[in-house]
Amino acid sequence: MPDNKYDGFEMLKKAGLISADPQGENPVPTGMLENPSVPVNTTPIANPDDSFSTIETISIEDEGQEVLIPTIHPHGYRMSPEEAFQLYKDTGRHLGKFDKPERATAYAKELSKSQGETIDDTLRQIARAKLKQKGNQ
Repeated sequence: MPDNKYDGFEMLKKAGLISADPQGENPVPTGMLENPSVPVNTTPIANPDDSFSTIETISIEDEGQEVLIPTIHPHGYRMSPEEAFQLYKDTGRHLGKFDKPERATAYAKELSKSQGETIDDTLRQIARAKLKQKGNQ
């Protein structure tokens, strides 16, 4: 049973994606079997169309659990699904393990929405600078 609170609790609770553990102490997403191994707050990356991405994921079945894997590398670039899967296998980095694929998908959608709504101007500027720097290399 997950043992810690995480960011976005209120938003996910309102969306019906949060329940509490049997003791009612720690809020957890519905169907989450294991908490994220990485922070859910990430630095956004700028897209070529001047929009931003904060959380992009794939989910895979691994040993009977649906694992939500980030596809944005910790160093701020997009990975292919194969690269993201390999990083998960090498490091254990994931955004949660779930009992059903549809619960992992629902959590991923709400997490992405929440992250998109909370990016502040400073992070937007950092993301733009990273994109420009990468384009100049």
